[in-house]
Amino acid sequence: MGGSAGRGNVTPAAEFNIAVDPEAGAIVFGAGWTVTMVGLDVTLQARADPAVKQRLGRLGRLADDLLLPCLAEYATTPGLGDPAVHDVCAVAHVASSGLLSCVPAAVEVETVGRWTSGMTVTDFRAPPQQCNALVAMEIDVPAFWDVMLEAYTRLATAMDRDP
Repeated sequence: MGGSAGRGNVTPAAEFNIAVDPEAGAIVFGAGWTVTMVGLDVTLQARADPAVKQRLGRLGRLADDLLLPCLAEYATTPGLGDPAVHDVCAVAHVASSGLLSCVPAAVEVETVGRWTSGMTVTDFRAPPQQCNALVAMEIDVPAFWDVMLEAYTRLATAMDRDP
């Protein structure tokens, strides 16, 4: 999870994970493999709204001791309401590959610049042979929460068996 094709969350241009170590981000995107960038473009769509929190609340101890307190600590993006669950989107993509819609692009990380250090510069116009990334742009939010709730339910059931 990291980056964004459009905006940042710690600066106008940079997402937190890339901004804290832009050189590492540049190495990953320049390594010669195809990176799937699960960035703010999709993670800001996956919000824990009141209906999601209610579903989570049915999970007993797991919800009470971990999930709901963690959600309460997530920073919300000003003006965007309910907290987004950024990192969970990348995990969900690995668990269920059909959740995200990805677009090929050439992505490079800006490593210097007063305003742009950490920016994932995303070129959707690049010819296919220059594309080094699949950039997630949409997420099936209801299916995402179904996948996550199914996994959390299995964990909650196991926790109930082994107090």
